[in-house]
Amino acid sequence: MPNVLVTTPFDEVQIDRLRRVSPRLTVTRADPETADYATAEILYGGILPRDRSRAPNLKWVQVHMAGVNGLHEHPLYADAAIALTTASGVHAATVAEYAMTALLALAHHVPRMVEWQGRGLPDAWFSPAQLTELLAASDVVVMCAPLTHETQHMIGARELGLMKPTAYFINVGRGASVDEPALARALADERIAGAAVDVFAQEPPPAGHPLYGVGDHVILSPHVSGFVTSYDEDCCTLFAENLRRYLDGTPLLNLVDRTKGY
Repeated sequence: MPNVLVTTPFDEVQIDRLRRVSPRLTVTRADPETADYATAEILYGGILPRDRSRAPNLKWVQVHMAGVNGLHEHPLYADAAIALTTASGVHAATVAEYAMTALLALAHHVPRMVEWQGRGLPDAWFSPAQLTELLAASDVVVMCAPLTHETQHMIGARELGLMKPTAYFINVGRGASVDEPALARALADERIAGAAVDVFAQEPPPAGHPLYGVGDHVILSPHVSGFVTSYDEDCCTLFAENLRRYLDGTPLLNLVDRTKGY
């Protein structure tokens, strides 16, 4: 009978939902700092134990977040014997809505409230190898990539220099995928029309961050594009589905590919 330990503050209704997945499961909830991981086979949480000996029976971890870049140096990430899944997709619609809201705000020059006439988006597919062509052709660039070794500073001074002076840049992915000082310079020099930045390389960004005070053609927000009131409920639904898959021996949703880093 698999023991499931939840260290995220799910309420009793959500914990009961997980218990109803199967009578074969034993589901308990505990604080991550004081939890007893010794008998857990399955762990759901946001803060993971760094000492593997505290969780000798662990076979699968589902994290309460979409990205795993913060776990790349974590001992559990390095242990390929443990399946690792994420909450990817739970806030996909909300992030997309944020990007569109930011686009409209930039397009209408909020807070200056000056009307902007859209130029439309190119109707074409581009491969990663065609990034330079994509940047040069786009009126709006929305950065959604996970943070890996390959995407670190994927957008820098060179890439920003390829964009149209009328183009907008929106980052809802990971802050370190963009060279933030280069973005600040491009905005200050008006080499692009504006930007909305919801994620930063260091969060919260420090005082004196280069994007502060660049101008009224920039929207900065504190990693809130994915905020949705039903987040815990949606994560619970996803975890319940993965529990069924785990018991049935079918592939888990959002399984992390450690070679790719996400």
